[in-house]
Amino acid sequence: MIAYSDFSIQLDIAGDGWDKQRLEKLAYQMGLNNRIVWHGWCKGEKLEKLYNQSSAVIFPSVWHEPAGLITLEAYARYRPIIASAVDGIPEHVRKETGIVVESNNIDQLAGAISDLSNDYQKSRVLGEQGHALLMQELTLEIHTQRLQRIYD
Repeated sequence: MIAYSDFSIQLDIAGDGWDKQRLEKLAYQMGLNNRIVWHGWCKGEKLEKLYNQSSAVIFPSVWHEPAGLITLEAYARYRPIIASAVDGIPEHVRKETGIVVESNNIDQLAGAISDLSNDYQKSRVLGEQGHALLMQELTLEIHTQRLQRIYD
């Protein structure tokens, strides 16, 4: 089991949700509240700043996600992603672009975060490969071309 208090990671949480109050309380009880900044719903410059200062993007969704815009936003900024294996997310998060963990598996998630935080080169390579995947397969132009072929 991972001792979460041993992490020296700063966590910036962008977004709100129905479980935010419980999670804030849990962070306090675990003694982690001094390493977490709760930004609430972010957009524009604030969101861009958070992406740019991050070393990885964590997307631990428990909802049925078709793919998640967060994945594409991370790739656009050369950031690796750690995401839950929920619905369509694993289609965009590949082993060469990030780490997929079981949904609600806290130990796997913590291990993946620790792995990337301790291996800058791996994090950098995953981010670069994520950006390459975005440019090669996931741009709006490529999506439109694929749709056009379907309709033709």
